[in-house]
Amino acid sequence: MNRVLSFFRDQHSLILKVLFFCLSVGLIVFIFPREGKFKYEFQKGKPWQHIDLIAPFDFPIYKTEEEIKSERKVVERQMKPYFFKSGRIEAEELERFSIEFDEAWSEALPNLEIGEEEALQLKSRYKVKGENLLVSIYKQGIIEIHASIEGEDQYFEVAVVQDNVEQVKPLSEFYTLKSAFQYINNSLSQLDTVGQTLLGNALENCLKRNVSYDAETNEFVLKQELESISPSLGMIQKGERVVSKGDVLTEEQYKIIDSLRTEFESQLGESSNLTLIILGQIALVALLILSLGLFLYSFRTEIINSDTKIVFLLFLIVLFVFGSKMFLSIENINLYLLPFCILPIIIRTFFDIRVALFTFLVTILIVGFIAPNPYEFIIIQMITGMLTLLGIVNLRNRSQLFISSLLVFSVYSVVYLSIGLIQEGSFQATNWEFFG
Repeated sequence: MNRVLSFFRDQHSLILKVLFFCLSVGLIVFIFPREGKFKYEFQKGKPWQHIDLIAPFDFPIYKTEEEIKSERKVVERQMKPYFFKSGRIEAEELERFSIEFDEAWSEALPNLEIGEEEALQLKSRYKVKGENLLVSIYKQGIIEIHASIEGEDQYFEVAVVQDNVEQVKPLSEFYTLKSAFQYINNSLSQLDTVGQTLLGNALENCLKRNVSYDAETNEFVLKQELESISPSLGMIQKGERVVSKGDVLTEEQYKIIDSLRTEFESQLGESSNLTLIILGQIALVALLILSLGLFLYSFRTEIINSDTKIVFLLFLIVLFVFGSKMFLSIENINLYLLPFCILPIIIRTFFDIRVALFTFLVTILIVGFIAPNPYEFIIIQMITGMLTLLGIVNLRNRSQLFISSLLVFSVYSVVYLSIGLIQEGSFQATNWEFFG
């Protein structure tokens, strides 16, 4: 027992450093995704350098994000807008017309030089005429001029729901408030002045849109239509040859292999091999962190003897791995937007260029395990990082930071464009969204 206590007392500094390294390994592995990695590297337009690839299981051919986005746009463009036709408005406005017409008739009657029986007949004729006009208009419907139909021609079709029954009709079958007014005026032109005045005023006050845009139904139907879009184009059967060695990967073959990679990694992450995957991640990360520790032990003893300096370097590595995982988990955010080249600049501020370069190398290799295209990612980051470090060897004033930023941007742009030209063979096919 005394020997154990003596060992811990004498070697506490070494034990503490080992704990720092082990903790950093544990944090990085904890950050890593719980899934395996597809063992083949492949690029569109490049020869397949591996053995013939045979489908190990049935898997779907997934559509690309661009194809899914294009189909979503087609669905949104082709979906007929839904409108709700209210029967309640027609009943309310007919009742309102009856009241307003009776009031207007009572006011106009003293000025009419007609007998009582003739007056009752005339009133009834006018009232029936007005009610028939309203019924005719509301039966056809007065439609709301919503943004979804604004600017469309008369043949544009909309879906109208009334009493849980859906009907598809062109816009030409509906009235607008303006066309309804015109229809009333034309219909009343055959009446005398009294009839036109009485009915015109009463009917004008009783026109109201009874076919209105149904936002809730439109949202529900659109959601269903979008969810019905299949994420796959077809299936590849187990045992089917996917690609042969030496074949130049076409667009279709690249899509199939990428689908296999997606399905392989998802199935591997859900299987009982998860423990082995984690053990493999621990081994690889531990070896890279150990290589950094051996480098410092062999060439920079002043750093390995300082707990603060070790923690600082390990913290930067873990921080950039964590940042990479966050960027990868956010949709539409590219990993290249994370400024990796700031890492060697920060380290170079406190240490020499060799420590900065070695730490940067270890970080990039670790992040390469989770990067979508490890080879491309490591090449871009390593070239940019090395040239950036060489460009700030004698960093003495703030103006050089601006030069360093310009250098980083330029090198990133040139390397990214060069790889894009190698892969795509043209400027048009290069993904300019993340250029620079």
